[in-house]
Amino acid sequence: MATYRIVGTRGDLRSENCYEYRGDIEHTLTIDEKKRQRRFRAGDQFGPEILYFSDCVLRHREPEPSGYEGLADVRIIEALHRSIASGAPVDLEPLVRVQQPSEDREIRRPSVEEPPLVNAESPFQD
Repeated sequence: MATYRIVGTRGDLRSENCYEYRGDIEHTLTIDEKKRQRRFRAGDQFGPEILYFSDCVLRHREPEPSGYEGLADVRIIEALHRSIASGAPVDLEPLVRVQQPSEDREIRRPSVEEPPLVNAESPFQD
């Protein structure tokens, strides 16, 4: 199961099935020993992304996230590598975001069902 967990001083957040393409996502938030669970319906992650990007191309708009968003991700990954190598925390200067995505950009589509298998010979020879 694809799971991540964020741990803080008073509790943690555990997310299960968060990287899968089928099935609901479940969050369990624990603060001071009190648990609260939420379930989020699975949705198509790629279809809306492709629709949005193609709309940006057709309308000559800058897509979000941009390359700037990717730069922020790379900075964090590099800081993690430096922290692992040194055994110490690594401080990063905050990046000022030029544009924030808003909820009105969300495109919801139902999950895609897995197609039936096709009876075909393997393209590889034994």
